[in-house]
Amino acid sequence: MTARRTEEVVRALIRRPAVEVAPEATLRVVAETLGEESIGAVVVRAPHAPGPGTRASGLVSERDVVQAIASGADPDRTSAESVMTSNLASAHPDEPILIAARRLLENEIRHLPVVEGDTVIGVISARDVLEALVDETGTTSTP
Repeated sequence: MTARRTEEVVRALIRRPAVEVAPEATLRVVAETLGEESIGAVVVRAPHAPGPGTRASGLVSERDVVQAIASGADPDRTSAESVMTSNLASAHPDEPILIAARRLLENEIRHLPVVEGDTVIGVISARDVLEALVDETGTTSTP
């Protein structure tokens, strides 16, 4: 018997390593990275993080970029570090998907870094969680 998707762990939702930018990257670079990678958020690398893996000092989402520019930020002079969310909610790769879903809802966010030790091993989105939950119900959409 196979495990139900809701009993699976967050690790099953990670599709690729976290995409990262330097703290000094401009909003234009962040926006270009988001577009090129077809993602909704990038991890801002912790400055001078020793050892392998990505250590995050924050996260910049497409919403952060839009809000900053709408508030008058210059996309060629404003850094990722200045608009990032630094007090990050995160998920552990071995916790159940439903716990991650609850964390997304409670924090009113759409992207959740997955952290093992002090390394970001991926970022999951509300869409990733929703797909897992919809797959479980066997519900299909009709055009």
